[in-house]
Amino acid sequence: MMTIKSPVDGRVESIETSVGDITDPQRPVISVVQNDPLKVQFFLPIAQANKLKVGADAQVRYPGEATWFPGKVMVKSPLADPASDTQEIDIEMKNADQRDSGMQVQVRLPAEIGSATPGTANAEGKQ
Repeated sequence: MMTIKSPVDGRVESIETSVGDITDPQRPVISVVQNDPLKVQFFLPIAQANKLKVGADAQVRYPGEATWFPGKVMVKSPLADPASDTQEIDIEMKNADQRDSGMQVQVRLPAEIGSATPGTANAEGKQ
């Protein structure tokens, strides 16, 4: 009864309670981060997002590095933001090297999507 098991295989990011504390079932006790696979989240102009399909291949690299890592479009938000003329896209990429999440990365999409103005994407782990 005093054991907590995580549903994901990851690393403990933070412990939100101390010995003797009363816990609230509506609040997290421990944050566990799973960094493999990583989710890369970015926003694409709507005109380009309309050409992109879930399941499409993509490539991801860290700035200043030459190696591109394969990724796959997992989520294309069904909701566009008319104020910024963008739509959220999520790519999943393997992270066998267990790089930290939250780092900025560059994304290369299929050529038929067209070029976009440079922006930033963030590689995030699951919590």
